[in-house]
Amino acid sequence: MAINKRDYEKVETCLFIHKAKPNVFLLRKVISGKYFTKVLILDLRSGWSKREYKIEAKKELIKWLENINKQAKGLKFKDTTRVNDLFELWKSKKDSSKKSVASDIAFYETYLQDSIGKEIVIDVIAAQIDEIIYNLMHVGKFNQVVGKIQILSKRTAYDNTRRILGEMFDIALRNQLIVVNPCSLLTKVTSQTKKIIVKDAVDKFYKLKMAIMELYKDDPFWRGFFLLCLYGRRKGEVTSLKWENIDLQNDVYYLLDTKNGNDYKKPLPQLVKDAILQIPADKHGLVFGNPKTGEPIQNTDRQKAKLDKFVGFDDFKLHGTRHISSSALEELGANSDIIKDHLTHKRDGVTYKHYVTYDTYNNSCKALEMLENIVV
Repeated sequence: MAINKRDYEKVETCLFIHKAKPNVFLLRKVISGKYFTKVLILDLRSGWSKREYKIEAKKELIKWLENINKQAKGLKFKDTTRVNDLFELWKSKKDSSKKSVASDIAFYETYLQDSIGKEIVIDVIAAQIDEIIYNLMHVGKFNQVVGKIQILSKRTAYDNTRRILGEMFDIALRNQLIVVNPCSLLTKVTSQTKKIIVKDAVDKFYKLKMAIMELYKDDPFWRGFFLLCLYGRRKGEVTSLKWENIDLQNDVYYLLDTKNGNDYKKPLPQLVKDAILQIPADKHGLVFGNPKTGEPIQNTDRQKAKLDKFVGFDDFKLHGTRHISSSALEELGANSDIIKDHLTHKRDGVTYKHYVTYDTYNNSCKALEMLENIVV
Protein backbone atom coordinates (compact mmCIF):
# COMPACT_ATOMS: atom_id res chain seq x y z
CA MET A 1 0.00 0.00 0.00
CA ALA A 2 1.30 3.42 -0.99
CA ILE A 3 2.10 5.86 1.80
CA ASN A 4 0.24 9.16 1.63
CA LYS A 5 2.26 11.73 3.54
CA ARG A 6 -0.82 13.95 3.84
CA ASP A 7 -2.26 11.39 6.27
CA TYR A 8 0.51 12.15 8.76
CA GLU A 9 1.54 15.12 10.82
CA LYS A 10 5.00 15.80 12.17
CA VAL A 11 5.90 14.87 15.74
CA GLU A 12 9.61 15.62 15.48
CA THR A 13 12.42 15.15 12.98
CA CYS A 14 11.99 11.80 11.21
CA LEU A 15 8.77 10.93 13.08
CA PHE A 16 5.18 11.50 11.90
CA ILE A 17 1.88 10.36 13.45
CA HIS A 18 -1.22 9.30 11.52
CA LYS A 19 -3.97 11.89 11.82
CA ALA A 20 -6.72 9.33 12.29
CA LYS A 21 -4.85 6.43 13.90
CA PRO A 22 -2.80 7.38 17.00
CA ASN A 23 -0.95 4.02 17.03
CA VAL A 24 0.38 4.38 13.46
CA PHE A 25 3.54 6.34 12.70
CA LEU A 26 5.69 7.12 9.70
CA LEU A 27 9.47 6.96 10.16
CA ARG A 28 11.36 8.82 7.46
CA LYS A 29 15.05 9.69 7.05
CA VAL A 30 17.24 10.85 4.15
CA ILE A 31 20.93 9.84 4.19
CA SER A 32 23.19 10.90 1.32
CA GLY A 33 20.24 11.29 -1.00
CA LYS A 34 18.78 7.89 -0.15
CA TYR A 35 15.32 7.68 1.45
CA PHE A 36 14.64 5.28 4.30
CA THR A 37 10.97 4.87 5.24
CA LYS A 38 9.04 2.66 7.63
CA VAL A 39 5.44 2.50 8.80
CA LEU A 40 5.39 1.71 12.52
CA ILE A 41 2.18 0.19 13.89
CA LEU A 42 2.04 -0.06 17.67
CA ASP A 43 -0.31 -2.38 19.54
CA LEU A 44 -3.50 -0.67 20.66
CA ARG A 45 -3.46 -0.10 24.40
CA SER A 46 -6.52 0.58 26.52
CA GLY A 47 -6.43 4.01 28.11
CA TRP A 48 -3.48 5.29 26.05
CA SER A 49 -3.63 8.77 24.62
CA LYS A 50 -1.58 10.18 21.75
CA ARG A 51 1.07 11.17 24.30
CA GLU A 52 1.76 7.58 25.38
CA TYR A 53 1.88 6.34 21.77
CA LYS A 54 4.32 9.14 20.86
CA ILE A 55 6.63 8.22 23.75
CA GLU A 56 6.68 4.59 22.62
CA ALA A 57 7.20 5.57 18.97
CA LYS A 58 10.21 7.72 19.89
CA LYS A 59 11.86 4.68 21.50
CA GLU A 60 11.33 2.65 18.34
CA LEU A 61 12.60 5.56 16.24
CA ILE A 62 15.96 5.53 18.07
CA LYS A 63 16.41 1.80 17.32
CA TRP A 64 15.39 2.28 13.71
CA LEU A 65 17.78 5.19 13.15
CA GLU A 66 20.69 3.17 14.55
CA ASN A 67 19.88 0.36 12.15
CA ILE A 68 19.53 2.47 9.00
CA ASN A 69 22.72 4.40 9.82
CA LYS A 70 24.57 1.08 9.76
CA GLN A 71 22.88 0.18 6.47
CA ALA A 72 23.82 3.53 4.97
CA LYS A 73 27.46 2.93 5.87
CA GLY A 74 27.36 -0.36 4.02
CA LEU A 75 27.88 -2.46 7.15
CA LYS A 76 27.23 -6.19 6.95
CA PHE A 77 25.50 -6.41 10.31
CA LYS A 78 21.98 -6.15 11.60
CA ASP A 79 20.27 -6.87 14.89
CA THR A 80 19.64 -10.49 13.88
CA THR A 81 23.29 -11.27 13.01
CA ARG A 82 24.27 -14.57 14.61
CA VAL A 83 27.62 -15.62 16.03
CA ASN A 84 28.09 -18.10 13.16
CA ASP A 85 27.74 -15.17 10.71
CA LEU A 86 30.41 -13.34 12.68
CA PHE A 87 32.61 -16.45 12.57
CA GLU A 88 32.36 -16.65 8.78
CA LEU A 89 33.39 -12.99 8.45
CA TRP A 90 36.25 -13.48 10.93
CA LYS A 91 37.39 -16.58 9.04
CA SER A 92 37.31 -14.78 5.70
CA LYS A 93 39.85 -12.26 7.03
CA LYS A 94 42.28 -14.99 8.12
CA ASP A 95 44.94 -16.92 6.22
CA SER A 96 43.57 -20.44 6.68
CA SER A 97 46.73 -21.96 5.17
CA LYS A 98 48.53 -21.18 8.44
CA LYS A 99 48.44 -23.98 10.99
CA SER A 100 47.69 -21.62 13.85
CA VAL A 101 44.67 -20.22 11.99
CA ALA A 102 43.48 -23.68 10.95
CA SER A 103 43.77 -24.73 14.58
CA ASP A 104 41.65 -21.77 15.73
CA ILE A 105 38.99 -22.55 13.12
CA ALA A 106 38.92 -26.19 14.19
CA PHE A 107 38.63 -25.16 17.84
CA TYR A 108 35.59 -23.00 17.15
CA GLU A 109 33.91 -25.63 14.99
CA THR A 110 34.62 -28.43 17.48
CA TYR A 111 34.11 -26.80 20.85
CA LEU A 112 32.17 -23.53 20.44
CA GLN A 113 29.89 -23.65 17.41
CA ASP A 114 27.20 -25.90 18.87
CA SER A 115 27.06 -23.90 22.08
CA ILE A 116 27.03 -20.32 20.80
CA GLY A 117 26.94 -20.34 16.99
CA LYS A 118 23.18 -19.82 16.64
CA GLU A 119 22.99 -17.08 19.27
CA ILE A 120 22.24 -13.53 18.14
CA VAL A 121 25.39 -11.44 18.60
CA ILE A 122 23.78 -8.55 20.46
CA ASP A 123 22.24 -10.98 22.98
CA VAL A 124 25.47 -12.74 24.00
CA ILE A 125 26.71 -11.88 27.49
CA ALA A 126 29.90 -12.71 29.36
CA ALA A 127 28.15 -15.08 31.78
CA GLN A 128 27.05 -17.20 28.83
CA ILE A 129 30.63 -17.58 27.61
CA ASP A 130 31.78 -18.27 31.18
CA GLU A 131 29.39 -21.22 31.25
CA ILE A 132 30.74 -22.57 27.96
CA ILE A 133 34.30 -22.42 29.31
CA TYR A 134 33.23 -24.13 32.54
CA ASN A 135 31.59 -26.97 30.61
CA LEU A 136 34.66 -27.46 28.42
CA MET A 137 36.79 -27.81 31.56
CA HIS A 138 34.47 -30.01 33.64
CA VAL A 139 31.89 -31.72 31.40
CA GLY A 140 33.81 -32.00 28.14
CA LYS A 141 32.78 -31.96 24.50
CA PHE A 142 32.62 -34.77 21.96
CA ASN A 143 35.45 -34.48 19.44
CA GLN A 144 34.56 -36.24 16.20
CA VAL A 145 38.19 -36.35 15.04
CA VAL A 146 39.36 -38.47 17.99
CA GLY A 147 35.95 -40.06 18.52
CA LYS A 148 35.56 -39.36 22.22
CA ILE A 149 34.56 -36.74 24.78
CA GLN A 150 37.45 -34.44 25.61
CA ILE A 151 37.77 -32.39 28.78
CA LEU A 152 40.01 -29.42 28.07
CA SER A 153 42.61 -27.96 30.39
CA LYS A 154 41.82 -24.63 32.00
CA ARG A 155 44.46 -22.96 29.91
CA THR A 156 43.14 -24.37 26.62
CA ALA A 157 39.45 -23.79 27.36
CA TYR A 158 39.80 -20.27 28.74
CA ASP A 159 42.63 -18.85 26.64
CA ASN A 160 41.44 -20.19 23.29
CA THR A 161 37.78 -19.32 23.84
CA ARG A 162 38.57 -15.81 25.07
CA ARG A 163 41.01 -15.11 22.24
CA ILE A 164 38.95 -16.53 19.34
CA LEU A 165 35.56 -15.17 20.41
CA GLY A 166 37.26 -11.95 21.49
CA GLU A 167 38.58 -11.36 17.98
CA MET A 168 35.16 -12.14 16.50
CA PHE A 169 33.26 -9.79 18.83
CA ASP A 170 35.86 -7.09 18.20
CA ILE A 171 34.62 -7.04 14.59
CA ALA A 172 31.08 -6.48 15.83
CA LEU A 173 32.33 -3.79 18.23
CA ARG A 174 34.22 -1.88 15.53
CA ASN A 175 31.13 -1.96 13.33
CA GLN A 176 28.94 -0.59 16.14
CA LEU A 177 26.76 -3.70 16.40
CA ILE A 178 27.61 -3.98 20.11
CA VAL A 179 28.91 -1.44 22.61
CA VAL A 180 31.09 -3.80 24.67
CA ASN A 181 32.97 -7.00 23.86
CA PRO A 182 31.60 -9.68 26.24
CA CYS A 183 34.99 -11.41 26.26
CA SER A 184 36.46 -8.40 28.06
CA LEU A 185 34.16 -9.17 31.00
CA LEU A 186 34.88 -12.89 31.38
CA THR A 187 35.62 -14.36 34.78
CA LYS A 188 39.35 -15.03 34.71
CA VAL A 189 40.39 -18.65 35.03
CA THR A 190 43.86 -19.01 36.47
CA SER A 191 45.99 -21.76 35.02
CA GLN A 192 46.87 -24.57 37.39
CA THR A 193 49.74 -25.79 35.25
CA LYS A 194 52.62 -26.82 37.46
CA LYS A 195 56.22 -26.36 36.50
CA ILE A 196 57.78 -29.72 35.77
CA ILE A 197 60.99 -30.26 37.71
CA VAL A 198 63.44 -32.59 35.99
CA LYS A 199 66.12 -33.96 38.28
CA ASP A 200 69.41 -35.26 36.86
CA ALA A 201 68.36 -34.01 33.43
CA VAL A 202 71.76 -34.58 31.80
CA ASP A 203 71.70 -38.22 32.85
CA LYS A 204 68.10 -38.62 31.71
CA PHE A 205 68.84 -37.03 28.34
CA TYR A 206 71.72 -39.41 27.73
CA LYS A 207 69.78 -42.52 28.84
CA LEU A 208 66.79 -41.60 26.71
CA LYS A 209 68.95 -40.93 23.67
CA MET A 210 70.72 -44.27 24.06
CA ALA A 211 67.39 -46.05 24.57
CA ILE A 212 65.98 -44.55 21.35
CA MET A 213 69.12 -45.52 19.44
CA GLU A 214 68.99 -49.10 20.74
CA LEU A 215 65.24 -49.75 20.59
CA TYR A 216 64.84 -48.32 17.11
CA LYS A 217 68.18 -49.25 15.62
CA ASP A 218 66.37 -51.06 12.81
CA ASP A 219 63.50 -48.59 12.55
CA PRO A 220 64.79 -45.23 11.23
CA PHE A 221 61.28 -43.72 11.11
CA TRP A 222 60.64 -43.88 14.86
CA ARG A 223 64.30 -43.36 15.69
CA GLY A 224 64.31 -40.05 13.85
CA PHE A 225 60.89 -39.10 15.24
CA PHE A 226 61.77 -39.58 18.91
CA LEU A 227 65.25 -38.12 18.56
CA LEU A 228 63.86 -34.94 17.05
CA CYS A 229 61.40 -34.69 19.97
CA LEU A 230 64.29 -35.24 22.37
CA TYR A 231 66.20 -32.39 20.75
CA GLY A 232 63.45 -29.99 21.80
CA ARG A 233 60.81 -30.14 19.12
CA ARG A 234 57.09 -30.21 19.80
CA LYS A 235 55.20 -33.22 18.52
CA GLY A 236 53.26 -31.04 16.06
CA GLU A 237 56.51 -29.59 14.69
CA VAL A 238 57.85 -33.08 14.06
CA THR A 239 54.69 -34.51 12.48
CA SER A 240 54.37 -31.49 10.15
CA LEU A 241 58.03 -31.34 9.07
CA LYS A 242 58.37 -31.58 5.28
CA TRP A 243 61.31 -32.71 3.18
CA GLU A 244 61.31 -29.42 1.30
CA ASN A 245 62.00 -27.64 4.59
CA ILE A 246 65.19 -29.61 5.22
CA ASP A 247 68.55 -28.56 3.75
CA LEU A 248 70.55 -31.79 3.98
CA GLN A 249 73.60 -30.22 2.36
CA ASN A 250 73.90 -27.53 5.03
CA ASP A 251 72.45 -29.59 7.90
CA VAL A 252 69.60 -27.23 8.71
CA TYR A 253 65.82 -27.45 8.75
CA TYR A 254 63.08 -24.85 8.96
CA LEU A 255 60.06 -24.69 11.25
CA LEU A 256 57.29 -22.72 9.57
CA ASP A 257 54.22 -21.22 11.21
CA THR A 258 55.03 -22.56 14.67
CA LYS A 259 52.83 -22.40 17.75
CA ASN A 260 53.78 -18.77 18.42
CA GLY A 261 53.34 -17.82 14.76
CA ASN A 262 57.04 -17.40 13.92
CA ASP A 263 59.34 -19.25 11.52
CA TYR A 264 62.68 -20.65 12.65
CA LYS A 265 65.92 -21.96 11.18
CA LYS A 266 67.34 -24.90 13.16
CA PRO A 267 70.53 -26.99 13.01
CA LEU A 268 69.83 -30.59 12.00
CA PRO A 269 71.27 -33.06 14.54
CA GLN A 270 73.53 -35.63 12.88
CA LEU A 271 71.72 -38.55 14.52
CA VAL A 272 68.39 -37.29 13.17
CA LYS A 273 69.88 -36.78 9.72
CA ASP A 274 71.29 -40.33 9.70
CA ALA A 275 67.89 -41.70 10.66
CA ILE A 276 65.73 -39.84 8.15
CA LEU A 277 68.10 -40.62 5.30
CA GLN A 278 67.41 -44.30 5.99
CA ILE A 279 63.62 -43.87 5.81
CA PRO A 280 62.41 -45.59 2.62
CA ALA A 281 60.58 -42.62 1.13
CA ASP A 282 60.65 -40.54 -2.04
CA LYS A 283 61.77 -37.46 -0.06
CA HIS A 284 58.59 -35.54 -0.86
CA GLY A 285 55.84 -34.34 1.46
CA LEU A 286 55.97 -35.11 5.16
CA VAL A 287 59.12 -36.64 6.63
CA PHE A 288 57.13 -38.49 9.27
CA GLY A 289 53.89 -38.96 7.35
CA ASN A 290 51.76 -42.07 7.57
CA PRO A 291 53.50 -44.64 5.32
CA LYS A 292 50.16 -45.68 3.79
CA THR A 293 48.32 -42.38 3.40
CA GLY A 294 51.07 -39.76 3.56
CA GLU A 295 48.97 -37.83 6.08
CA PRO A 296 50.40 -36.66 9.44
CA ILE A 297 50.58 -39.45 11.99
CA GLN A 298 47.96 -38.98 14.69
CA ASN A 299 48.49 -41.69 17.29
CA THR A 300 51.93 -42.36 18.71
CA ASP A 301 50.68 -44.03 21.90
CA ARG A 302 51.77 -47.58 21.03
CA GLN A 303 55.33 -46.60 20.17
CA LYS A 304 55.43 -44.27 23.15
CA ALA A 305 54.38 -47.11 25.47
CA LYS A 306 57.06 -49.29 23.92
CA LEU A 307 59.71 -46.66 24.60
CA ASP A 308 58.35 -46.09 28.14
CA LYS A 309 58.82 -49.75 29.00
CA PHE A 310 62.27 -49.92 27.46
CA VAL A 311 63.73 -46.81 29.08
CA GLY A 312 62.07 -47.29 32.47
CA PHE A 313 61.05 -43.66 33.13
CA ASP A 314 57.79 -43.72 35.08
CA ASP A 315 57.22 -39.98 34.67
CA PHE A 316 58.18 -39.81 31.00
CA LYS A 317 55.82 -38.01 28.62
CA LEU A 318 56.45 -37.14 24.98
CA HIS A 319 56.20 -33.39 25.61
CA GLY A 320 58.46 -34.02 28.60
CA THR A 321 61.38 -34.43 26.21
CA ARG A 322 61.40 -30.63 25.90
CA HIS A 323 61.65 -30.33 29.67
CA ILE A 324 64.47 -32.87 29.73
CA SER A 325 66.56 -31.19 27.02
CA SER A 326 66.02 -27.67 28.36
CA SER A 327 66.79 -28.77 31.95
CA ALA A 328 69.90 -30.55 30.70
CA LEU A 329 71.04 -27.32 29.04
CA GLU A 330 70.46 -25.45 32.30
CA GLU A 331 72.54 -28.02 34.21
CA LEU A 332 75.29 -27.58 31.61
CA GLY A 333 75.34 -23.83 32.25
CA ALA A 334 73.43 -22.56 29.21
CA ASN A 335 72.02 -19.07 29.63
CA SER A 336 68.31 -18.29 29.34
CA ASP A 337 68.62 -16.98 25.77
CA ILE A 338 70.09 -20.26 24.55
CA ILE A 339 67.38 -22.29 26.28
CA LYS A 340 64.59 -20.02 25.02
CA ASP A 341 65.81 -20.21 21.44
CA HIS A 342 66.36 -23.96 21.71
CA LEU A 343 62.66 -24.33 22.61
CA THR A 344 61.55 -21.68 20.05
CA HIS A 345 59.83 -19.72 22.77
CA LYS A 346 58.83 -16.26 21.60
CA ARG A 347 60.98 -13.30 22.65
CA ASP A 348 58.92 -10.67 24.44
CA GLY A 349 59.49 -6.96 24.89
CA VAL A 350 59.27 -3.91 22.68
CA THR A 351 62.97 -3.96 21.79
CA TYR A 352 62.92 -7.46 20.31
CA LYS A 353 59.43 -7.07 18.88
CA HIS A 354 59.98 -3.84 16.97
CA TYR A 355 63.67 -2.94 16.77
CA VAL A 356 66.06 -5.88 16.96
CA THR A 357 66.38 -8.50 14.24
CA TYR A 358 67.41 -11.43 16.37
CA ASP A 359 68.90 -14.61 14.92
CA THR A 360 67.80 -17.58 17.05
CA TYR A 361 69.80 -19.98 14.86
CA ASN A 362 73.14 -19.25 16.54
CA ASN A 363 71.78 -20.02 19.99
CA SER A 364 70.13 -23.15 18.63
CA CYS A 365 73.51 -24.29 17.33
CA LYS A 366 75.08 -23.67 20.75
CA ALA A 367 72.31 -25.68 22.40
CA LEU A 368 72.76 -28.58 19.98
CA GLU A 369 76.51 -28.59 20.52
CA MET A 370 76.05 -28.77 24.28
CA LEU A 371 73.51 -31.60 24.02
CA GLU A 372 75.61 -33.55 21.52
CA ASN A 373 78.59 -33.47 23.90
CA ILE A 374 76.69 -35.18 26.72
CA VAL A 375 78.47 -38.37 27.68
CA VAL A 376 77.69 -40.15 30.92
